[in-house]
Amino acid sequence: MNTTNYQNISNTARVARIVAGLGLIGVAFVQTGPIGAIALLPLIAVYPILTGFLGWDPLHGGAAKAKDRTKGHTTRVATA
Repeated sequence: MNTTNYQNISNTARVARIVAGLGLIGVAFVQTGPIGAIALLPLIAVYPILTGFLGWDPLHGGAAKAKDRTKGHTTRVATA
């Protein structure tokens, strides 16, 4: 049985994402007057809520891999 852990975000980040997502949904329901772009907030909230519950963010993983690829590389500065 494969017991590999696929989480790439911390527990603190998970809680923050869930709270932020629920906050976006709350703002959409509390808003009075013309709805407009506010109606899109629950759709936007789906991503942070799902990544918070799953503990895995595909965008975060890609950014971490890109950062690891540049590790150890230094930029040379030309001096006159």
